[in-house]
Amino acid sequence: MKKFPQIPLIVLSMMFLFSLNSNLLAAGSLHHNIGGGLGIPYGAIGFGYELENDISPGFSVGPAMGFGSNFGDGSAWNIGIKTHFLNKDRLFRPGISLWYGTNSYVDLTNGDTESGEGLTLGFDLRFQIGRIRRHVIEFYLLNIISDNIDDQYEEKSDSNIKFGTGYMFRF
Repeated sequence: MKKFPQIPLIVLSMMFLFSLNSNLLAAGSLHHNIGGGLGIPYGAIGFGYELENDISPGFSVGPAMGFGSNFGDGSAWNIGIKTHFLNKDRLFRPGISLWYGTNSYVDLTNGDTESGEGLTLGFDLRFQIGRIRRHVIEFYLLNIISDNIDDQYEEKSDSNIKFGTGYMFRF
């Protein structure tokens, strides 16, 4: 995979700032989601935060971040933007996310592990349970678009498809 250029990071930052635009915020339209899980959005295994902005009854967008451990070999992190479709009171809500951060690992033959950072596209499915849909279980299908690990490593996985799951509580 090729090295990660800086332009997508700038675009991701602009999308993040757009999602915080005060003109889009209406009273009661912001939700803070805090939780934990496994996968790229949570930094391998860790915690996540999302600021969900309900722009319309059937669409929400907001910045998200995750920080955790890459299974005992240091820390991992991700920042991104998440969108969800359909009404926020529905049981199922599909979504799309775009992440930048730790997204790949290579176990070297000498026992070391090298981690890489890059851009990842995610397809999300939320199950919102509870009387007022405050408990959220998410499943992710993620596609690594780019990383900064050299293709020269024989140990590098050929698969760019990853999975993730997590639990979030909506405030």
